[in-house]
Amino acid sequence: MEFVSLSRREILAASLFGATFALAMKVPAAVADPARAATQIQPLLAILPSGRVQITALLADMGQGVYTSLPLILAEELDVEWSQVEIQMFNSTMETPAAKEPGMFIAASSRSVRSWFTPLRECAARARSMLVQTAERRWKLQPGRCKTALGFVIHPDGRTKLSYAELAAEAAKLPVPAEVTLKPAADYRLFGKIKDRRDVPDKCTGAALYASDIKLPGLKFASVTHGPITGGRLVRYNEEAALALPRVNKLFVIDQNTLVAVADDTWSAMRALEAAAPEYELAPDADLDGSRHQRELQDALAQPGRAFDVNQDAAVPQTARKVSARYELPFLAHATMEPMSCTAWHKGDTCEVWAPSQAVFRAREVAAKAVGLPESAVVVYQTLLGGGFGRRSESDFVHQAALISKTINAPVRLFWSRQEDMQRDFYRPAYAFQFEGELSANGDITRYNAKISGASIMRTRMALFNGPNAPIDPTVRSQLVPSIYKLGRTQAAWSEVKPPVPVGYWRSVAHSQNTFAAESFIDELAHAAGIDPFKFRRDRLTDPRMAAVADKVAELSNWSAPLPPGRGRGVALVACYDSYFGQVIEASVEDGEIRIHHVTNVIDCGLAVQPDNVIAQVEGGVIFGLSAALYGKVNFDGGYVSETSFGDYRVLTLAETPPMTTFILQTDNAPGGVGETSTPTCGPALLNALHAATGRRLRHLPVAEAFS
Repeated sequence: MEFVSLSRREILAASLFGATFALAMKVPAAVADPARAATQIQPLLAILPSGRVQITALLADMGQGVYTSLPLILAEELDVEWSQVEIQMFNSTMETPAAKEPGMFIAASSRSVRSWFTPLRECAARARSMLVQTAERRWKLQPGRCKTALGFVIHPDGRTKLSYAELAAEAAKLPVPAEVTLKPAADYRLFGKIKDRRDVPDKCTGAALYASDIKLPGLKFASVTHGPITGGRLVRYNEEAALALPRVNKLFVIDQNTLVAVADDTWSAMRALEAAAPEYELAPDADLDGSRHQRELQDALAQPGRAFDVNQDAAVPQTARKVSARYELPFLAHATMEPMSCTAWHKGDTCEVWAPSQAVFRAREVAAKAVGLPESAVVVYQTLLGGGFGRRSESDFVHQAALISKTINAPVRLFWSRQEDMQRDFYRPAYAFQFEGELSANGDITRYNAKISGASIMRTRMALFNGPNAPIDPTVRSQLVPSIYKLGRTQAAWSEVKPPVPVGYWRSVAHSQNTFAAESFIDELAHAAGIDPFKFRRDRLTDPRMAAVADKVAELSNWSAPLPPGRGRGVALVACYDSYFGQVIEASVEDGEIRIHHVTNVIDCGLAVQPDNVIAQVEGGVIFGLSAALYGKVNFDGGYVSETSFGDYRVLTLAETPPMTTFILQTDNAPGGVGETSTPTCGPALLNALHAATGRRLRHLPVAEAFS
């Protein structure tokens, strides 16, 4: 036996057969089981001699279920039994069904199924066509005579058949067809019917493997501390005290100011950092005051800003009422359950990385730069993620793991402490808003003006968004002027306020802040017009799909039914990621505590490939959104983030999680996004419900502190 690193696909293929193995061990090729020699017929698709089909899950699974849903798309179009399928995880050396364009291979923006639905179907359809061609040649039939079913090509006589396994080797040699015919919807056998998620059993038993589970020969363990989030210089640390602790190997600095401890286990590495007691000198003007930044956001609203979504063509009837409001939102952390982690093995002229990354090719690029190797010399194995929410589209932790491995000349498992994870995030920016609207005598919106002040996330990521003529950042702009409503004359503007801390993508990105502000203001317009908030929205909707969602959420929430005294209902709607979502929250305030009694969700996401998973994602997004609406806020003290754990950065507990009704409004449209669609409405629906319950109109989050 030789010691080697074992790829994720080998791990998962073995685990599906219930094998027990040591991760660092691999059977030499000379004695490999020929029954496991698969024939790759198309990217991501391989057929075993047994007839089982190996399908590679293309994108990172962070709980959103793509480990199942993407292979399911391939299995449906290939026409095989789901029980025949083995699922493997992706790595950066694998062939893909499409060019590696930026964005296509990033698990973000709820794009996994909606972006890959057609390319994956076409990939599987090409494989199916090649198998059919091979069978027709063997039977000397004219093209187009045979059909497929459950892993077989069926002869026109209806009785004779050949398995995919019998045809695979020969089929793989055929030219890949340029044009293919996809299965009609009437022939779907798997979509909407498969309920089991392949990742769940291993997560329940503890067998699921994350980056922090990888075992390698001679593996060392590392942790890091970065100092102030606003920037600073490492001036001293106690190396002697750190190295005096048992099992601690090394203490050194990377990237000028990041202190690294290497030990024989993670806990010892973390203790070494505590013993080292690093001291930092704040960078000039780095003494961060969160309230000062909020004042800067408010002051920026007085500036003209850069205009967008301007429509001055609508007629202007006589104005009966003017409405204005200001809203504000804080910085937010991602607070993933798994802190940043990564395993890397730099071997001199190559480097292997096991990364819980939402962006595997970006991670490869970063790792290659860190160790000074070409990207072709770096392999990134995509592991399961213990939460992503946009945080793991960044690759700072991958850079560190690769660099540490090169520095110590050994494989290393990097694991951040919870405190470090909270205090060294790429935060959802804080924002402020100013809205002004006008209503006609019958309640029509005749003018809708919105202004936002805050950071550009894209500026640090794409050159396109730098310079005086750069386009408006979509992470600021998207749906601040909601396209689902008749709004009359519109104008929006953005005043950029550069953030004092790193900012990044947060679940639902622009919609997380813009839907909060826009749906809160729509509610205020409804009350100013003296019209029921649901009816006000429904009468002004411009999209029939959104109207159908609104009608269903009103029905399921019993919107018009009376409530006990002190309770209120709030509604919010959003169209995002090619899906339509409506939500009603029923809430009250009892003894200074907010009680959420029920949440009703309705989504039209087009074809629901896995309905059970759609419901799970919607309700998970609600828990995430309500956590932020009730408690989410990052505070600052000097150059440091005050929050250190879930003890002071609260998320919704099981006991606090309200009962939910979630309904999928099935349509024939192409799949839309799911994982982020239910988060944006939680803030406005909750505040609208609290206004209905208490008469208080709150315009900021988090809201729990307002009643305490």
